[in-house]
Formats: sequence, structure tokens, C-alpha cells
Amino acid sequence: MPPVLETQRLLLRELRPGDAAAVFDVFDDDYARHWYPHLAEREAVEVWVGQNLERYARDGFGLWALLLKESGELVGDCGLTLQDVEGVSELEVGWHVRADQRRRGLATEAGRACLEWGMHRTDYPRIVSLVHVENPASSAVAQRVHEGRLREPVERRRGPHWVYVSNRKPTP
Repeated sequence: MPPVLETQRLLLRELRPGDAAAVFDVFDDDYARHWYPHLAEREAVEVWVGQNLERYARDGFGLWALLLKESGELVGDCGLTLQDVEGVSELEVGWHVRADQRRRGLATEAGRACLEWGMHRTDYPRIVSLVHVENPASSAVAQRVHEGRLREPVERRRGPHWVYVSNRKPTP
């Protein structure tokens, strides 16, 4: 399966059912489990991978496997999903990186590439990232990926989230 995206250090490709064990490792630490408690069981991760396979078929995109180019190792995911934000369907770029690979700029690199892909391959007027107001690490990534942030957080099922935004540029 060819990659969907390639960056300087990363390859992004569609997830496969066999990726569930590696994806589980992405969420297998206290920090990740704090934000994604529903992915604490392997079976839940298998379902989550399956949901992304459904997104590819339905939407043409989803969260993609994040692989290190040098080794081919799956160390996270990044991609685009549709999210309901106060009754509006928004295109969101999101990322998750395994604990031993964090703080290397991989989420920023992948997030920027996915944002660019979304701007060129979809017709959504903007792309957002939803970040819990108490998640400074993800907020720092979103600040590097996006143009700005809405002034007020929005309420989501797990509490208030900042909405980081990049708007589509008018075509000349």
C-alpha cells in the first residue's frame, strides 16, 4: 500500500487491521490514557482502527498510520476526521504519538502535512484541531500547525476544548 503522504522523516499510510497492536502502544502510557481512556483495552483499539477503515471508504480520509521513514516503525497516527463542533461538521486534523517518540516534532511535521493535504484535497472552508484546554502539549503542536485559535473554548463531551483554525486561502 503506497503512502498517502510523505514528509522529511515520516510516511503516512492507511491503517490496516494488523496495526492494532502498534496503535495500542501509542495509547499505552498514563499521559495518553488520561486523554483517551476509552482506548485502554486492545479490543477498543481494534474497533478504533476499524472505524478509521470505514472513514477511508466513506470520507476518503481518516487518521493514517505514522511511520518513521528510516525504520518503517509505526509510532503514531495523524490525519483528518469529521467532528461535530456546536452543530457544525468541521474537518479536524489530529495526531497521536507514542511516548518514546514525543518531543521530536513528529506531530507538528505530520500535522502540517495533513493540513496541507486537506486544503488541497477537500473543499472545507477551514480545518481545525480540537484540544482540551488542559492539554498543553497538544496545544503547543496546534499552535505550530494552525494560523490561530478561537477566543473562547467550545464544550465537548470531555470538557472545554480550544479550537485551533486554519482557513482556506482564496484561489487567485
